[in-house]
Parts: sequence; C-alpha cells; structure tokens
Amino acid sequence: MQTILVHNQKGGVGKTTTTAALAALWGAGGARVLVVDGDQQAHATMSLGVARAAITADESTYGVLAGGQPLAESARPAAVPGVTVLGGHEQMATLDLALAGVQFGRELLLKKALASVAAEYDVALIDLGAARNLAWANGVIAADWLMVPTQLEAGAVDGTVQLVQGARALAPVIGREIGLLAVVPTRVPVVGRTRESRALEQALRTHFGEAVTPVVHESPRAASALGAGTDLVSYAPESRAAADYAAIAARLADRMGLSFTPPSLATADSAEA
Repeated sequence: MQTILVHNQKGGVGKTTTTAALAALWGAGGARVLVVDGDQQAHATMSLGVARAAITADESTYGVLAGGQPLAESARPAAVPGVTVLGGHEQMATLDLALAGVQFGRELLLKKALASVAAEYDVALIDLGAARNLAWANGVIAADWLMVPTQLEAGAVDGTVQLVQGARALAPVIGREIGLLAVVPTRVPVVGRTRESRALEQALRTHFGEAVTPVVHESPRAASALGAGTDLVSYAPESRAAADYAAIAARLADRMGLSFTPPSLATADSAEA
C-alpha cells in the first residue's frame, strides 16, 4: 500500500475536493482505496457519502489515534465503489491534548495503524486540517508521498516550499525522505485568467518541475457536491474540473505504479468550470 498525505497549511485550496475526487476515480478504476479523514470538519468523510453524524469518536481517526481502536474495525465503506473511509470527527481538535501524556511513539500511531491494514488496500489518502500539529506529524511519518493542492495566488510558491521543507525536515526521525508526488494548482478560472495566475503557475513549474500537474479548473459545483454528500467527479462528471482530475489521477497512478483503469466520464463542458 502506498500512502499519500494531501496537505496545505492554508485552507480553502481544494485539498478535500482533490482527496475525494482522486479516491473516487481510483476506486472506480479498480484500485482499493482507503481515505483517512483527520480533519475535525470531516468534509472528506461527507464527500464520500458517509454522514458526519454517523461517525462516533471511537469509530473515527481520533479513536484510532487517541483510543487505540483497530483501524480495520473503525473504517467503513464509502458511497463510491472501491473506497473505504476512516471518518473524521470534531474530537480531532483535541488530539494533542489527549496524547499529551504519551511520551514515546505518539507520532507513529497512524503509521502503525495503517501497517495493520496495508495488505487490504493499494493506496491510502490522508486528508488533514491545515494546522501543523500532532496529526500533521503522524501524517508525514506515515506517508510515502506528499501532495500539495494550491491556489495560484500570492504566497503559493513560498507556502508550498515551506510545506515541503517542513515535511522533509522529519527525514532524520523517520529514516527516509517523503517523496513529492504532486503540486496541484486548483480553482483556476476557465476564462479570464490573470497574468499573475499564469506567472505563478510558471514559478511553481520552475521550482518543482514535473511534480506540478496540469491545473484543475474552478467549479461552482464543488460546494454543491459536498452538500449532496458526494465527490465532485460523481456529482458533476461532465464538468471541466472532473476531466482535470481524471487526467491527474491517470498521471499520478502511472508515477506510483498503481494499477487502475481510468473510468469513462461524460464529455466535459468547456463553458462550465
């Protein structure tokens, strides 16, 4: 099982939308996908068709990390094929406090939990909140790869550099360096892109090279998909953004050696983001 930490220190950049879309695409294509929702808002859980109210603290990522609950017993099937989700819970906001008395190994809890189910999945996606806290440390140590969704706005390059450097600073602790799987420019207007947006995209490509994926175009349907309890690709397969994510899913699967068959989507509407 390959493990991907999907993270950005800034909220609202499409992190959860990206997590759910890629999970849905890989799952529909035959891969066995686990999504670990480590965000107190539990938006990834909701985007995969599992109601937030249905997840108790014990059955959530919090329960696995703070309570030692078996991951295999806490995760549940998502509404999309091939995907299982370990749900988020509001108690994640108290994780640091709950583990304050644990002197050794508290940064390794997620890695150990994932190791217990590694034979059951091909890929795991970890979706965390924006804060750099104990959940973040667990995510970095557990992950093989880092994926950074980012908007093309002021500070995008510096913020991404800082995030990658921060993750790699833990290399002496974990005995290896996390790989940069992708930097994903998100929420890019279909029409009317500014010169600044294009310049920032080029700056990202100059700094991170082939790790920068093609852009994901803005979609007003992303928020509607969350409200409907599903991912963007399932909710609006004809959208430009769904086609963007499908291309990225194929590209990243190829890089990781992940076996999956790209699912067929409705023809993208170039007039809709």
